[in-house]
Amino acid sequence: MKYLKILLLSLIFVFHTRVNCQEQNRDYSGKSFTLEECIEAAKANYPAIKRFNLLESTKEYTVKDINLDALPKVNIMLRGSYQSEVTHIPISLPGSSINPISKDQYAAVVNIEQKIWDGGISNAGRSEAEALLEQEKSELRGEIYTIGERVMTLYMGVVLIDRHLNLNQLQIKEIQRVINRVESLIETGYASPSHLLTAKAEEIQLLQKGDILRAERESYTAALSRMTGIEIGTTAKLVVPTGVVPSNLAINREEIIIFQNMKKVVEVKYKYLDAANMPKISAFVQAGYARPALNMLNNSFDPFYVAGVRAVWDIGGFNTKRNDRRILANTISRIENREETFLYNTDIKKLSAIKKIEGVKELLKGDEKIIELRESICRDSFNKMESGVISVSDHLREMNLLEVAQSNKLKREIELIIAVQELKFILNQ
Repeated sequence: MKYLKILLLSLIFVFHTRVNCQEQNRDYSGKSFTLEECIEAAKANYPAIKRFNLLESTKEYTVKDINLDALPKVNIMLRGSYQSEVTHIPISLPGSSINPISKDQYAAVVNIEQKIWDGGISNAGRSEAEALLEQEKSELRGEIYTIGERVMTLYMGVVLIDRHLNLNQLQIKEIQRVINRVESLIETGYASPSHLLTAKAEEIQLLQKGDILRAERESYTAALSRMTGIEIGTTAKLVVPTGVVPSNLAINREEIIIFQNMKKVVEVKYKYLDAANMPKISAFVQAGYARPALNMLNNSFDPFYVAGVRAVWDIGGFNTKRNDRRILANTISRIENREETFLYNTDIKKLSAIKKIEGVKELLKGDEKIIELRESICRDSFNKMESGVISVSDHLREMNLLEVAQSNKLKREIELIIAVQELKFILNQ
């Protein structure tokens, strides 16, 4: 039984280890990713995300401290003193004497004070803790939001490279078709071996271009993997985002919430001003053992206690309250001005992005017409090459011009998608 238990524990350990290794080395090759998935993964992988829990903990501790402040406060005091003179009664009564109290005096006192009403300072403190938490959270969300733009740059870089790789494969197939045709033309005497060498040189250049593109893709996916925390393989597919302009163009940026929370923090300070100028009421009990105690004529150690209610009203704050409120109102006005300026600048960016999208769409229409014409010219030049009317070099030149037109269209398509995504980032959609 002992050996059987050891065997079972060993099998469980091996199985657990294999499962962990599979989780850590999960292969994402061939898997499809969307831009939204990568952005969310990058946000979750961002180190600053841990600050949300820290902010919540800080707020909880602050509120706990405020609540604890409502508990009774206990003070213990020990006192010993010697004084040069004591109170005495300069009267002598027949048959009796009044002994003066000792010059060395001692006391052990416990003072308990319970807050009854603090004028609203505790409530203001809790409101301030909540407002500060929301402000810092919104600022952190604003910081994390900027990650999306960096992820988009890498993501769209991979998408553009993939488009060029697809085009590169089509061009390689086309040049191979030309090579096969030139070889047959050499046999019939319509082309020379130098034409074949020219076509093969073009094929080598296209193959090299493919290698360069694949190397660039690896560097982009490596950076994207680092940001998202997901090992995106070289064969992983990135879904191309749509280039559709959102129907709702309202600005919904996190900065607006930041400004609103900043104003809430200032508004809480109004509560502090009002609470600071209110009377503070508390109950107290003082008990002790002293010589002398409350009876100053008794020169022995005696216990004593005092209980009561205390009210304190500091009216000095009324002198500055009006100016303090003006300062707070001025602070809110400055925040509102910053919010207005932000919305103004963001609206300009939005309009600029919309105009850019419209301009790229117009250029794309021209690119499509150019490609249509270049394809027609290429087909015609291929037929002429077969007939011996033009040389292979002439046809390759037409192919290169078609490649330039196709590359321009690819770049323009990606430019349109990026412009739409930038507009969405401006709007926070």
